[in-house]
Amino acid sequence: MPVFAVHGVLDDVVKVQNSDDIVEKLRNLGRDVQYKRVENAYHNVWDYTFDEELLTWLLSKRRVK
Repeated sequence: MPVFAVHGVLDDVVKVQNSDDIVEKLRNLGRDVQYKRVENAYHNVWDYTFDEELLTWLLSKRRVK
């Protein structure tokens, strides 16, 4: 299953290193991962994610049977 992960670098609730580690492990497993680190965002990073990049990525995916 493809993953689009986003994390605010200034997040003071969940460390950005957690996402970095998970994304690295998924990529090492050969998984399809798009990872976006938002430099000036805190925990409310979702405010920055619903943009053209996410929509384009989402629409590029197809269900695999």
